[in-house]
Amino acid sequence: MKYFFISLLFVLSLRIGAQTVITQKDFLPIAGKWTGTLTYLDYTSKDTVRIPANTLIELSGNNGYDQYLYYTAETDKNQKSTYMISPDAKMLNDMSLVEKSSAADGSLQLIFESNGIDGNDRRPARFRHIILLGEKNYSITKLVRFEGEEAYFQRHRYQFGR
Repeated sequence: MKYFFISLLFVLSLRIGAQTVITQKDFLPIAGKWTGTLTYLDYTSKDTVRIPANTLIELSGNNGYDQYLYYTAETDKNQKSTYMISPDAKMLNDMSLVEKSSAADGSLQLIFESNGIDGNDRRPARFRHIILLGEKNYSITKLVRFEGEEAYFQRHRYQFGR
């Protein structure tokens, strides 16, 4: 009986460990063109601003993807970002995977965390990036918690559909 419980714990730990890695296959549903919006908290006014945003996701190599962001109202802000999965499959660029789960709508939810600098006063902060990957919906939410504070606040959220 003791060996049964030890074996059960071992199998459960393997399943839990398997849940906390990412592969390029996780990002397959978001390949292609998307239309949507960016909602962000303005650094100066603290107002919430919403603007049209479109994106194109192209898988690259075996472990990454390129994201092109297009802003119809501010074309000078268009940008390309490249995202690479680490060899141990636990990071996306400098963001550490902390949770991988299925959302209520069947999409995949990935939660990453990283450290950096935020705000006009350039304060050290902890970032939480919540990415929802679905066939029809795709969103990226960035939460910020300044060093020495307990609560996160939403800095921005991209919401895309097709």
